[in-house]
Amino acid sequence: MLSGCFQASKLRALLTLFWATSGAAVYFKEACNASADEALTLSRGLLHTKYGGIFESKSLHLGAGAFGSVDLYTLKAPCQGEVVVKEISTRKDYSTEEIQAEIDILNSVTSPNIVKLYDSVLSSSSEPTYLFMEPAFGGVLHDAWAEKAGGWFGETGRFYSWFYTSAKEARKEVKAKLLSMALVGTLRGLKALHDQEIVHRDVKPDNIFAADSGNDCVQDMSCRFLVGDLGAAIKVDEYKNISGGKQLGFTRKPHGTVIYLPPEVRVGGIWCQYGDIWALGISLIEAFKQKLKEVRTPLTAEWVNGKLRDNIQNETWVPEDLRDLLSDMTQEGEDGVDFLKRPTASEALARAEAIVLKKYNITVPEGGSDPPACFTACRECSAGWSCSIDGDSVKCIEPAAAPDSQ
Repeated sequence: MLSGCFQASKLRALLTLFWATSGAAVYFKEACNASADEALTLSRGLLHTKYGGIFESKSLHLGAGAFGSVDLYTLKAPCQGEVVVKEISTRKDYSTEEIQAEIDILNSVTSPNIVKLYDSVLSSSSEPTYLFMEPAFGGVLHDAWAEKAGGWFGETGRFYSWFYTSAKEARKEVKAKLLSMALVGTLRGLKALHDQEIVHRDVKPDNIFAADSGNDCVQDMSCRFLVGDLGAAIKVDEYKNISGGKQLGFTRKPHGTVIYLPPEVRVGGIWCQYGDIWALGISLIEAFKQKLKEVRTPLTAEWVNGKLRDNIQNETWVPEDLRDLLSDMTQEGEDGVDFLKRPTASEALARAEAIVLKKYNITVPEGGSDPPACFTACRECSAGWSCSIDGDSVKCIEPAAAPDSQ
């Protein structure tokens, strides 16, 4: 089980999986700063759901905001595993319909590269809504990248790469592998969305995750990267004829993080699949360079994006076809609306997978994660029933019969 400030800091960004579409400010409170009582107490509302009887305690308080709270829960022994639980409070500005729309999108898209919704319990007029989701133990993109590249003092870490040529060259190889795996994984996730005409609208480093902590997956190219936080995702609602007899699906409904908005959104307010591709390319280059993120603001974002696009092309040790792909994904015209020159998720994925196969003679495995067995067993219990641990198994408990009328 995860414990301590070190693990908490790696997981604090799990909260960004679940930011509400209101854009409300969110604060983080790590488990090492929480009281013992708070760390062990189950939400009273959660106890009233059918899953209340199978959770032992909060193993990590991930954060809270105007929408509610997010926690990592541990299952009762002998069950094993942990589940992220997002509790959404009833609010006038975040309606049941909006919550249901997010749940519907999460349920409709099946991909090992999208953070999985295990189940949901929709609120009544007075009770919160609960989303039960897959943990991403590797954390958000920047944190995962730094760890998997060797951190500061690993064999391929920053410190040794400054002083030893062999460490510097090994670090370059690790970074090229990470970039390749992150591209393949996240493009698989976006393709699953785009195939159903869903636009994410908030792709950024804090919404890209690594499934597992540690860097053991680097050597065999098995690191799994995921796209998360579908709170802003939306089905396209307008279409326009484009070249080749094709139609472009898009929406004019505004959303996204200002400092990661693609140029066509900033200029024309058009959100389409090509905007997700641009934002993904910029996010991956930013993580690769591990620079400039601290100076990214609404006023400097365009300058930062330009520097990143130029800098990646100067890294001549990165395979040329990989640099070309990132250049095409982040294509910008002089008027900021030349987005049709970018590849689709399907086209970009095909190129990324071909690059990996050519350079490493391997296909990045899809992997995947299933809910803990006890959680799955409880999910099968009928609506209105509850669950409890009965020996080595889960028992479904029928609700008590209502008393007879007098």
